[in-house]
Amino acid sequence: MSDTTVAHDLEISTSVLIHASRERVWRSLTDPDRIERWMAIAATMELRPGGAYEWLVTPGNRAAGTVREVGDGRLVLGFGWHGDGPVQPDQTEIVIQLHDAGDHTRVEFRHLGFPDPESRDQHASGWEHYHERLRQEAEGGDPGLDPWTVGPDTPDVFSAAEAALAATVAVTRSLADLDAATPCTDFRVVDLLAHLEGALRTLGAAGGIELPEPDGSPAHRLARLGAAAIAGWRARGTEGTVELLGPDTPATVPPTVIFEELLLHGWDLARSHDLAFEPGPSIVEFAQRHLPDLIELGRDGRFAPPVDDADLIGFDALLALAGRDPR
Repeated sequence: MSDTTVAHDLEISTSVLIHASRERVWRSLTDPDRIERWMAIAATMELRPGGAYEWLVTPGNRAAGTVREVGDGRLVLGFGWHGDGPVQPDQTEIVIQLHDAGDHTRVEFRHLGFPDPESRDQHASGWEHYHERLRQEAEGGDPGLDPWTVGPDTPDVFSAAEAALAATVAVTRSLADLDAATPCTDFRVVDLLAHLEGALRTLGAAGGIELPEPDGSPAHRLARLGAAAIAGWRARGTEGTVELLGPDTPATVPPTVIFEELLLHGWDLARSHDLAFEPGPSIVEFAQRHLPDLIELGRDGRFAPPVDDADLIGFDALLALAGRDPR
């Protein structure tokens, strides 16, 4: 359970009682693979004083800072956000202390140093959302896809790709059989995951972006590679041309292909295990505007002939255009 969050002066304080050992809660707070289950689409953390961390929390919103203290159930982070908002990276401070409480662990949480009451209040509502997801994850449950990651109302290609990444990573975490068949002919789940990793590297390299070499679970590797490729392209921009399909490929193409690969193959992976895959309405609308021409360009091998069914609408119609049968 989560106690009432108290916001006073320019800080937030709350506590969360979790039915799990202190060691398990600590891992949920510090292991990037575990952080990605309850708070971040993708996470990195150097768990040492002075170490850097960065969390892609929702599409278009990356938290970052440094680890200020770590040890004996205590974690202190400098916290803020990339971009031009009022709370910059490392500007505020998060203090977390874990306490044994019988067969529970109490997480005491403080967030200090806000520049104004408005930013404090925005973060207070956010922490209530994420602390409940932390409790579910630390107690061994699956918080599922964070509804806050379905995408903004008016996405650009980068936030659309990050929303698709969030959905695909959530599906990947639920895949029990890596040898299961997928809708992609001759591709098992393990092959499709390898294809996605390779595609992200190729598309990142087209923009001169060096991607990490993450280890860990398939979901964590996909999250790290996808987030790094999208962030790299966001930093580079889509001006000019690159070498991809030829020497003069418009630079708008690689990030759009990243979005397409994550969106369509996310559905393929979900289909392999009869899992739901439902992109948000704004992401489907974005895909309907930007992917049909790309799909037609790939009709010579990347995409099967379209499935003919006039009754299909929305995302199902896009899947049919891409040679997939959603019925």
